[in-house]
Amino acid sequence: LPQLTSPNLHRRQGTAGTLKNCCFSQDSLWWLLHVVHIDKTLLMTLAGPEELTIDEKIGLDPDYWLLGPQKVREPDALVRLYVVEALLLLLASGRRA
Repeated sequence: LPQLTSPNLHRRQGTAGTLKNCCFSQDSLWWLLHVVHIDKTLLMTLAGPEELTIDEKIGLDPDYWLLGPQKVREPDALVRLYVVEALLLLLASGRRA
C-alpha cells in the first residue's frame, strides 16, 4: 500500500490497478476492509489540500485533514480512476463484507 505514494508513476498505476482487482474478490473483502483498512488508504489518495470547515471535520478521521495544505491529491488521472473504481467495488459489496 505504501506504493500508492511512490514517485514512480508506473508503480502507482500498477498498485492501484492491483488493489482494484483485489476488490473483485468477495472472499477477501472483509480482510481488506477490517485488517488492511484499504478504504482509508484509497480515500487518502483522493484527498486534497482544501481547507475543511469545522462542520465538515466532525466525524471525519483526523488523518484526512491534519496534513492541511501540504496534502497533494494524486496527479495521475488513471490512478484516480482505479482508486474510484476500487471504492465503488467496495461499496457495491454492501454488508456482505
